[in-house]
Amino acid sequence: MSINEKQSLFSHLRELQAAAGLATRDDDHTIICPLCWQNYALENVSLEHVVPKKVGGRRVTLTCTTCNNNLGADVDAHLSKFQALRDAQQGFGTVRTTMDINGNLMVANLQLKDRNFIVVGKATDPKAIAAIKEDFAAGNVSDVRFTMFYEVSA
Repeated sequence: MSINEKQSLFSHLRELQAAAGLATRDDDHTIICPLCWQNYALENVSLEHVVPKKVGGRRVTLTCTTCNNNLGADVDAHLSKFQALRDAQQGFGTVRTTMDINGNLMVANLQLKDRNFIVVGKATDPKAIAAIKEDFAAGNVSDVRFTMFYEVSA
């Protein structure tokens, strides 16, 4: 976003906040961050997608840089991961998994639509891959255990 676009959005938000009766300390040079409700000048705000851009968000606002950074780390990342899982459930994309086959661990991406595991060779010990292939070839695999990672932390 160019400085002119940022200035235009800043001015528009000031007008909206004034129309809503939200006064700032410095009526000419600040807006109220919609997340923390503190006053900030143009140079201390940054563009924030209301819905994260990673999941298709287009509408933007300005927030203080602290809130923008915290929101991205705390909320946007979780929403993005949730959307990736939903997309995978609908047949678009994959879900990261680990598989345990007779005690041999393998990293794979699961295509839910096709119920297909794609081995991540660079993340899996080649000895484990060889052992798993041998077990399948010999008919020694009675069950496959796998864990899907949603990757949300508190």
